[in-house]
Amino acid sequence: MIAPCALAQPSSPPPIFWDRTLKANIDFPSYDQPASLVGTLPTADGGLLMMIQAAKPILIKLDYAGRTSWTKEFQPGTRIGGVAKAQDDLLVTLQAAGPILMKLNNTGETIWAKEFPTQNNLIRFQQLNDGGIIAILKASWPILTKLEQGGKTAWTKEFTGENDIFSVSETNDGNLLVLGSKRIDSEISTLFTSQIGRDGITRSYFVLYEAGKQYSLLSPMLTPSGLITTSDGGLIVAARSFPAGQTNPVTAELIKFNQQGEMKWKYGYGLNSLSMLFKASDNKYLVGYGGAINYMDNDGNVLFKKDNVVIRGTNLTPTTDGGFVSIFETQAIRANLYLYKYDAQFNEVATDVLVRAPSAVYQSYFFGPTKDGGTLLCFLNSFGVYQSSIIKYNASLGREWQRDKIAGFPLLLPYGTDGSFFIISTPPLLDEGLIGEAGLQVTKQSLGRLVIGRPSYDCPTGSITLNVSGGDGSPVVYTAPGITRSSLSSNSGIVEAELRRDPKPILIQATQSAYTISYEFDLKEACTNALTPLPPVLVQPIPDQFLTVGQPIPGSGFPVGLYFVDPTPYSPNYRYDWSFKVTGLPDGLYVFTKSMLSGPNPVSVVLGTPSQIGVYTVQVQANTASFPDKPVITTYKLTVSAGGFVLVQPTYDCQNGAIHFNTQGGDGSPIEYMSAGITDWTSNPDRFVDKESRTASDVQPFMLYARQNGQTVSYVWNLKAACGRSRLGVAETSSPLTLTLLSNPVPDQVRVLIQGVEGQSVQLRLTNQQGKVLESRHINQVSEDELQQFQINQSEPGVLFLQAYTNTQTQTVKIIKQ
Repeated sequence: MIAPCALAQPSSPPPIFWDRTLKANIDFPSYDQPASLVGTLPTADGGLLMMIQAAKPILIKLDYAGRTSWTKEFQPGTRIGGVAKAQDDLLVTLQAAGPILMKLNNTGETIWAKEFPTQNNLIRFQQLNDGGIIAILKASWPILTKLEQGGKTAWTKEFTGENDIFSVSETNDGNLLVLGSKRIDSEISTLFTSQIGRDGITRSYFVLYEAGKQYSLLSPMLTPSGLITTSDGGLIVAARSFPAGQTNPVTAELIKFNQQGEMKWKYGYGLNSLSMLFKASDNKYLVGYGGAINYMDNDGNVLFKKDNVVIRGTNLTPTTDGGFVSIFETQAIRANLYLYKYDAQFNEVATDVLVRAPSAVYQSYFFGPTKDGGTLLCFLNSFGVYQSSIIKYNASLGREWQRDKIAGFPLLLPYGTDGSFFIISTPPLLDEGLIGEAGLQVTKQSLGRLVIGRPSYDCPTGSITLNVSGGDGSPVVYTAPGITRSSLSSNSGIVEAELRRDPKPILIQATQSAYTISYEFDLKEACTNALTPLPPVLVQPIPDQFLTVGQPIPGSGFPVGLYFVDPTPYSPNYRYDWSFKVTGLPDGLYVFTKSMLSGPNPVSVVLGTPSQIGVYTVQVQANTASFPDKPVITTYKLTVSAGGFVLVQPTYDCQNGAIHFNTQGGDGSPIEYMSAGITDWTSNPDRFVDKESRTASDVQPFMLYARQNGQTVSYVWNLKAACGRSRLGVAETSSPLTLTLLSNPVPDQVRVLIQGVEGQSVQLRLTNQQGKVLESRHINQVSEDELQQFQINQSEPGVLFLQAYTNTQTQTVKIIKQ
C-alpha cells in the first residue's frame, strides 16, 4: 500500500544562521562580466569555500559566521576546474596554457603548484593512501603521473596503445588497478586492465577479448560511471558488448575483475542495457534490468530476484535509511512535481505531489538525502522575478517544514558538516546561473535537527565547551577524543595535557536520537596568535534623531549598532558575541537585533512608527562577551514632533571642519542656510567651519538658521560638545591615520588612499548625509599605501561620508557624488 505524504501543515522552518551577499567588484574585485559559480566545498569548521569563475577566477572562504576568512585570485584567462579536500589542505585544478594542479593550505596560501605540458588535458586526479596524488591526463594517448606529497613527480607512465582510462583504483596491496579502452584493430574496440606498482612499473596487463566481439562501458542509474570498487580491491564493471564493426545488437554484461586485473566472472543479461547498478551497505550489489532487480554477492551469485519492479521518475537517489527516493516532473512548462519513496527492496511506500499554483512553475529542482533518512528538496516556483521553495521531508516522505518565497535563482544546496545546509542563489531578476553586479546570495540554515557549532576554548587552561543548538530535546551524547569529561553527555571538559603540548585537529561528534553530526576543531589554529580582546568603544556620538508622529522611520530603520565597534583585530577564532540594550524609546518604536551575525559592529536597528509626541532621552548599552563588566553606555535625544519644517543637528567632521546643514519636513521648495561665523545665506548646505573656531578652547555654540518659503527655523549647535564626545578614548599616536580621495567630486566610483597605519586593522564605513550606511568593510591588515574602491553608482547625487577607524584613531572625508 502506498502512503500519501502527510497533509498536515508543516512546522515552521528552522533558524537561519546568517545571510550574506557577495558583491561583484568588492568580494570578487576582478568582475567585469557575468561570472559563474563553479562549485562549493563545505569545510570542517562549519564554513564554505566557493569557486567563482570571473575575469580572474577566485576562491572565497567563508567562516562559520559567514565572514570572509580569505580570498585567492588566479591569473586572468585561467579557468577553475575544481577543488578537493586533502587532509588539512586543498587541491585545486586550473586550466591556463596547460593544466595546473595546485595545493593550498587552509588559509589559501600556495604550498606547491604542478604545471603539466600544454598539450595535455587533466582529466581528473585522485588522492592516494600514502599522501600522494595520481593525475590522469590525455594527450594523443592516456598518461598517468604520480606526484609525491610535496608535488614532485615520482613517475609518469604513458599508455601509447590505448584510447582512454576510465578509472584508477587503489588495491588492497597498495598498487593501482587501471581500467580503460583500447582499439585492437579497425573493427574491434574493447576494455583493458592493468596493475601498476607503487614504483610505476607494470605488474600485469589484460585485454578483454573475444573473437568478433567488442566492449564498452554502460552508464546505469545510481552508478552512472558503470564502475564499482569492491572490498577485495577489484572492480565490478557494467559493460555492453556488440559484434565487431557494428553497433547492434547490444548485450548488457556485468563483469568482475580481481585486483590483479584478471576477469573472475561475467554475467550476461541479453538486454540492450542495465537500468541500475548500486552497491548496497552490506557489500552486495543491486542490478536492475528489464523491470527486474538482481541482488548479487561479490562472487556473482544471485541471492534473490525481484520481478515487476517499477521505478517512477528520474534521479533515483539512495537515502540514509536504506531506501531510495525519485522525482518526476510532468512534461509542461508549468509542471507538477512528484516524489516517490521506495524501501530497500524497491517497494513504493510513499508519494508526494506538489501541485502547482496558477502562477508557479516547479522547475530547476535539486534534492538530496539527509542524515536522518529524509530528503531536502529545492525548486524554482515562479517566472520573471525568480523565487524558490525548500521542503524538508522525513524518512516517510512527510513534510517536516517548508520555506517559501526565497528570492533569487537557486544554484546549489550543499550540506554543511555541522547539521546545516547552504542556499546559494543569484538575484531575482538575473539570468539563471549567472552572477551579475548584484552579486551572489549565500544563506546558512539549520536542517531542523541538532546543530554543532565551534567550541568555546581557553588556550591557557585547556577548558573547552562543546556547543550545540536545536534538536528534539532528548539527551545528546558527545565523542571528543583527547578531552576529559565527567560523562558522555557532558559538553564541557579539559583538553588533555599531551594534546595541548602537541595540538592538532580533533573530530568532535554529537549524537541525538541516532542522528550524528561532526565538527573538526583545530586546537593549534585556535591557539596560534591568540588575540588579547579589547573592550568595545563608541565610534562617534549618536546624532540626535527627529521623527514625525505617525510616520515610520525612513529606509531600513536607524542602524544604532553601527555607532559601536569591537576594536579587537579580526581573527577567525575570535567571537564578538554582542549584548545590546536600548531603553527610553517612545511607544511604537522597537529594536531589531540579529545576534547570529556577530561582527565588529553589532547588528541592531531601531524600527517602527512613533505614536507619541515628545522629546526622549534614549540610552544605548553595548558590550561583548569578553567584557561583560565594561559596557559602552551612551545616550541620544529623540524628538517626535507633529511635522513641519525643522532644522536638526548638522553632520560635522571634527578633523577638517566640514559641516552639512540637515533639515526635516518642509514643502519641497528651495532651502537657504546661514550661521554667523560659518556662512552667509546660501542654498548650499555643505560649508566649512574656519580653523580658528575649530581650535579655540572657548568656542561658543553656533546658532544655525534655515529658511524655506518665508519660514525661518533655528538650531543651537555646540561644536565643542560634539567633538569632545567623539574624541573619547582616542590616544595620541606617532603616525596619524590619513584618508586621501584620489578624485572628488566623483560620478560612480570612490578611490581612497589609506596611509599612516600600516599593519593595523581598519574598519571603513560609507554613509549618506542621513547617516544610512551604504557599505561597511573590514581590512585585517593594511599596507603602507592601501588603496580601496567603493562603487556608488546606485547612490543619489549629494554628499557621502567615508569614515575609517582603527583601535585608536578615527578619520572622515566628505565625498561629492555627482
